[in-house]
Amino acid sequence: VAAERATLETVTRNEGKPEAAIAKIVDGRIQGFFKDVVLLEQPYAKDDKKSVAQVIGNASIVRFVQVEIG
Repeated sequence: VAAERATLETVTRNEGKPEAAIAKIVDGRIQGFFKDVVLLEQPYAKDDKKSVAQVIGNASIVRFVQVEIG
């Protein structure tokens, strides 16, 4: 994450953005990075309005099953 933040800061500075706004711009881009990379932040395949974390939050373990083969 630190390497990605440093890269985004460099890119933002090279774009000529004001120094005072760089921190906010980088924070927004980091959040976009997390949405692309972190599974829990990605949209759920069956319902794009919910994230995977929201769907899993409603799930619960009902039972455990052990299967033995052979």
